[in-house]
Amino acid sequence: MSNILIELARNNRLGHFYRLIPPNNSLTPKAEIELFFENFIQSYAQEIEKTELTHGQQHEDILILDQEEKKSLTVDEDFEELNKFLMHKPLRFKRKILFIPDSTKLTVSFANKCLKIFEEPHGNLLILLGQMSEHLLETIKSRSQEIKLKPSSPATNTLGIRLSELSSLSLSQFIEKFSKLPDEIDEIVTALLQREAQQKSNAAKKEKILLLIKKLNEMDLYHQPAATKLTLIYDLLNSDERR
Repeated sequence: MSNILIELARNNRLGHFYRLIPPNNSLTPKAEIELFFENFIQSYAQEIEKTELTHGQQHEDILILDQEEKKSLTVDEDFEELNKFLMHKPLRFKRKILFIPDSTKLTVSFANKCLKIFEEPHGNLLILLGQMSEHLLETIKSRSQEIKLKPSSPATNTLGIRLSELSSLSLSQFIEKFSKLPDEIDEIVTALLQREAQQKSNAAKKEKILLLIKKLNEMDLYHQPAATKLTLIYDLLNSDERR
């Protein structure tokens, strides 16, 4: 689906505001949205801006409003950060990109404060909002276009093949390989959870997956993979392959 946005950008037909809707019944809707954005921004940088992005590195023309420790975005702190971001023209890209992964953090006051930005973006601005709930202000829906994300199929894509290959690695080899590749770990986790979601008959396994998700979130997996986190993934991967 990110290819659609790339094609629109290539033809200079890219809109200014899109809502990203995760697949139905996804166990990890936010991870799906974040993975879509990561794939899009990498493709956009390479194909449209003709440059490379380093994973985890801040970029002057990209703002991600998503404070994990916060339950909601605030008018004072977060809107001020957004205003500062919009004050200047793009520095390295042709446009600025605002990504809000979780729509549930949009309070009514914050959303109302942003309505003018959503309707009439400052300069060349692209806004991507992860719609994590059906409950969203109609004023936001009316100002944006909808993109429904499609779940990947681990059983048929190349990632599915790699999952089975990874089971041959020892724990030390697995940690050594992926401790330096946070993007790869994100893909593995997403693929495993998607596969488990398709196997609804195994309630005990699903419960184990849900507990793992909670534990991994607490350990901030998607930012700083460490040996303890990778060990949890390794154990899940191998129990999954042995079934």
